[in-house]
Amino acid sequence: MRAGRLGPLDEKITGWVSALSPLLAPVMRWASFFGSVPVMIGISSAAALYFLRRKNYREALAAVAASLGAFFLETVLKEIFRRPRPPHAPPAEAYGYSFPSGHATVAAALFLVLAWLWYRRTRRRWPGPAGLLLTLLIGTSRIYLGAHYPSDVLAGFVLGIAWGLAVLLFLGRDYPTGGR
Repeated sequence: MRAGRLGPLDEKITGWVSALSPLLAPVMRWASFFGSVPVMIGISSAAALYFLRRKNYREALAAVAASLGAFFLETVLKEIFRRPRPPHAPPAEAYGYSFPSGHATVAAALFLVLAWLWYRRTRRRWPGPAGLLLTLLIGTSRIYLGAHYPSDVLAGFVLGIAWGLAVLLFLGRDYPTGGR
């Protein structure tokens, strides 16, 4: 792809998101803030503390590994790809390189892991769809605000899901499947 020119997928998705009402701007700014590094670190830290208080050390490690590992991976990939931000990316909404979206990567990894850990403890499924919707809203907000191309967000989702699954596979090793 040449610099400054979007591919067909980026063009189509950008068109859809751009057609959303300007009235959604406050919701999109909230979603983007919710997916920011400080908030994601706060959520993973709170989850880790919750599990540590219950002496569930592997779950605490999984919560931290999901967010920190995803952040590390997306940072390394940004340095490798060095894709510039969209030309009109607002400085308050974005800094550094664009590909992959860190918000999408960390949200996908963390919410996948937390939803699974919740399900294992309670057998209630509602956090899974809630986490999925929140992750999609965070990713959409990054496109809506002009901070990322859609392909950056999609790559972030794929990377985050892959990392979250890797964390869960590690957690599952030598872990009793029926135990709490």
